[in-house]
Amino acid sequence: MVRYWSPDDRVRYADTAEKHGRLQAMIGNVHTIFDWRLDGDEETALVVADTETSPQIHQTMAGVLSTLDVDPTVSIIPQQDAPNMEPPAAVADAATTADVIVNVGRYALLHSDAMQSAIKERDVCYLYLADTTEDYFTRGAVDADPAELDAFTRRISERHQQADRIEVTTPQGTDVEMRVDSSRDFPLTGYPAGEAPGCPIEESVNGTIVIDSYMMGVGLVDDPIVWEVDDGWIEEIRGGREADVLRRVIDEYGDENSRWIAEFSMMTNPHARPNGIYIEHLSVGGGTHFALGNGTSLGGRYNSSIHLDGAQLDPTVTIDGEQVIVDGEFVIDADGP
Repeated sequence: MVRYWSPDDRVRYADTAEKHGRLQAMIGNVHTIFDWRLDGDEETALVVADTETSPQIHQTMAGVLSTLDVDPTVSIIPQQDAPNMEPPAAVADAATTADVIVNVGRYALLHSDAMQSAIKERDVCYLYLADTTEDYFTRGAVDADPAELDAFTRRISERHQQADRIEVTTPQGTDVEMRVDSSRDFPLTGYPAGEAPGCPIEESVNGTIVIDSYMMGVGLVDDPIVWEVDDGWIEEIRGGREADVLRRVIDEYGDENSRWIAEFSMMTNPHARPNGIYIEHLSVGGGTHFALGNGTSLGGRYNSSIHLDGAQLDPTVTIDGEQVIVDGEFVIDADGP
């Protein structure tokens, strides 16, 4: 699988698209997202933005939904303090009736009880587009072909589901192994995102995990964050300034379960850029990420008030003795054995 980003794409969190033609590109790509994700039976949508979201984004979402005969309601909430916290009560209530939920605020709501209830109890269509800028809807991850991305992500997820033991190493020092349970793995094929996540059997995770690229709740990582993991529990978090920030986020917003390993995921979108926009960064093809905190939304045992992902761009992933990713490049394809 070819990766379409280069080191030059490692830009700081910025909206760098040229203004000329941006709106037309946004509208076209948002249409593609909705055409791919919606089944045509939806009547109402809840668009959740926050006070830092570009108005152009939530206005474009609402406008395109209207052209598809879906009645949108836009809720603008105060920016959350951390990812996956519970939304305000009014938003939680609105989520109980909407056919579609579009999350375009700074932080994801996916692992909150309110969103999980809507997804699991009503099978609502949840579009995870958090942390986006206008640039996100004009280039990068959106350049992927939805059908090809879907097929490849499902292939990688199938390999994940068939696994018994997974080992992950990186040049930066990750060296960890875990066992998996097929009931906890599934493809996240929600174009333009792409990943094959799962919650490993928590107590089977042992070794060192190095977050060398991006950490949710922290941002782009210059000084790698090291997790020392013993039987699924992060015994130590060390590093520089970014590690200090992560510990403060856990201490302030987490709870007694926040240091459990909650997720391992292989990322599958070859057009996604490692640019600090986490919905894109956590989809970079050939990369991986681990999460701490709440794993129940992925079938895990431990519930927590937070779910924070940390990424690696150049991993080698070995599943039951077979290399699936080598130095950040997939070595199996969508039609492979």
